[in-house]
Amino acid sequence: MDNKITVIMPTYNRASTICRAIDSVLNQTYKDIEILVIDDGSKDNTLEIIGKYKDNRIKIIKHNTNKGVISAKNTGLDKATGKWVTHVDSDDEIVPECFAILLDALKTDPNINHINCNVVNYETGKLMASGLEADMFLDENKLMTKVKGPLWGIIKTELYGDKRFAEGLPEGVLGVQIGDLSLRYYINKGLYIYHLEGNDRVCKAVYTKEKNIKTYRALLNETYYLNKIKKYQPGEYYAICLKGIININTQKGERENINNYYRMLKESDAPKIIKISGFVLTKLSPRVIEWLIKLKNLLRDMQYKVRLKQIKNKII
Repeated sequence: MDNKITVIMPTYNRASTICRAIDSVLNQTYKDIEILVIDDGSKDNTLEIIGKYKDNRIKIIKHNTNKGVISAKNTGLDKATGKWVTHVDSDDEIVPECFAILLDALKTDPNINHINCNVVNYETGKLMASGLEADMFLDENKLMTKVKGPLWGIIKTELYGDKRFAEGLPEGVLGVQIGDLSLRYYINKGLYIYHLEGNDRVCKAVYTKEKNIKTYRALLNETYYLNKIKKYQPGEYYAICLKGIININTQKGERENINNYYRMLKESDAPKIIKISGFVLTKLSPRVIEWLIKLKNLLRDMQYKVRLKQIKNKII
């Protein structure tokens, strides 16, 4: 049976870690694979190192400029030829039996088209996702209400079709669309090893006020995704609405979008206590939100004035 797996590996300035990732894929006990290394405009010798591999299962695709991880993943999806597809970060690794174990799930049901496993934190050796204790079929309700932490796996390439990750939006937006087409099975093993050491994260994204505004403006058009979050993760939905108001409020001419987030917030059925960026907040009224926005703007202005004073002192 043809079960070729395409591994999409975005990379940017990863000369020190790329071999670990590639070797872990080449050393799989399951051999029917291709590796698409998407070099996202690296300025170090990453390309030179990749070029030393003589395995014809490795294909190198080069971006002339650093476009970001979303663009790199989409390039990989456009070029994938395998029946299955997955992503492996260029500083992570997978265990040697990974693909063999995942594909073994097809013995349970040959119609399975999305296979997940747990992720291991390299530094602690512990599983990163909780909420699932055995191999099982994983429906939308279990996935969005029981699972806490990251899962990883392989997906039938045909599920993507012409769908791609959208710049500036959470990857979960596409994940929800793919999930509707998935017969998903979970293997209760840690087969993907996530490396957190170091600070050279792949295709670094620079988050600015403008990018945040564009993200929360675009999210308002993703009603299907937002409704899923509202149904299964009301606390997260409430947080999205609150952060949407706070971020968009900094831009003039956004009254309609702010009002939309206010309306969504009012209609939400969030828990009485939620966490946002480590802070515990009670469910807030619009008046309190207005106060928080003013406080945030005040603190930002104060921070700017302090920084300006520091610069002047250095000049003097």
